[in-house]
Amino acid sequence: MQQDGNLLIQNAQLLGESGITDLNIIAGKYSGSSVEHPRNIQTIDANGRLCVPGFIEPHVHLDKSFSIDYLSQNETGSLEEAVGLLTSTQKTREPMSSEMTIEKAALMALSSGVTQIRSHVDIDPNVGLSAFERLLKIKKKLESVIDIQIVAFPQQGLIKKNGTKKLLTEALEAGADVVGGIPGFETNITDSRKHVEAMFEIAISLNRDIDMHIDESDSASSKTLELLCDATLQNNYQGRVTASHACALSAYDDRYAGKIIDMVVAAEIGVIVNPATNLMLQGRSSTYPKVRGLTRVDELTEKGVIVAFGQDNIQDMFYPFGQMDPLEIAFLLAHGAHMNKPADPDLLLKMATFNGAKIIGTANYGFNEGDNADLVILNAFSAHEAVCARPDRAYVVKSGRVVVETERRNVKYNYV
Repeated sequence: MQQDGNLLIQNAQLLGESGITDLNIIAGKYSGSSVEHPRNIQTIDANGRLCVPGFIEPHVHLDKSFSIDYLSQNETGSLEEAVGLLTSTQKTREPMSSEMTIEKAALMALSSGVTQIRSHVDIDPNVGLSAFERLLKIKKKLESVIDIQIVAFPQQGLIKKNGTKKLLTEALEAGADVVGGIPGFETNITDSRKHVEAMFEIAISLNRDIDMHIDESDSASSKTLELLCDATLQNNYQGRVTASHACALSAYDDRYAGKIIDMVVAAEIGVIVNPATNLMLQGRSSTYPKVRGLTRVDELTEKGVIVAFGQDNIQDMFYPFGQMDPLEIAFLLAHGAHMNKPADPDLLLKMATFNGAKIIGTANYGFNEGDNADLVILNAFSAHEAVCARPDRAYVVKSGRVVVETERRNVKYNYV
């Protein structure tokens, strides 16, 4: 197996660029074309296929992955029942996942071309730090092939769950990377504000970024995104905060929505949309016409907000499907957010790569000299084909090493 991080990729078509180019990789980083590569370097001929930086999975819950196999089913398919099932399971203190299922989900992502994951993990007095500890073990085990950021996430609330703040701090001191949050899960808006303030207090004290579940609701009365924007600006935390979901933004009247989007711009908050779960969960209680439940992707993008998308859940009580494939999520978002303009396939792939990288704070990302050589060669020749066909990932490269290789599948037709 190739171990040195030296690789030459010939005849690659780079995302967002015209023409064909070669990529010279030395010691896991891109080098200039004038740099002489080592003798007997491994060489891959991309044959004009599309080459993208390693996909970013910016929002997932690895600690719940594949729990649908052994937990009670979500009979109504609603968010409310999913939360109820989660709560009842956590009260029993039975684990929802194992190291095996977490690793399975992470490797499924890797085979889809994902080289970096940001995963939320539940922390509260019922589950303690057990799920976090399992995820941390897998993070360390797989660190040579995939990077995993851990978000310390108070799924059951903070103000309503005494002891959670202390546990979150312990997790962050023990290896969690990002401060989570879910202010809408509190009893009232006053407690939601306290929730946001407490999370900023933790983040500032430990110098950590913030990624909160925000307004995962169809209701226009859910307004925690405004609280998040206010706190970000008040604490001078611009560029270090992410709002995941933000579904209620689509339910606001245009005047209030415009005000909030302007606040998001001012606060430099990144937004992560999760089309698989939110198309499935939202709109359950409404009459026809049913709401789509996705945030205002087009308006946010037009205003310059960095928008990315995530898998969110993998075969659990929130979402029974999912295979950790960013191209599958791109395909779903294209439909849910009316992204069928000629430029949209390129935008979707940008959301799965550069936008996600910016949101999770990835440095040295892309194809420039000195960037980390994380990349995917797709069995496709354009962004449009990639989104349409969700093709095989011919090669997945991490730090200049080929970590996944998929043989091209051949189809034989027999007809007269």
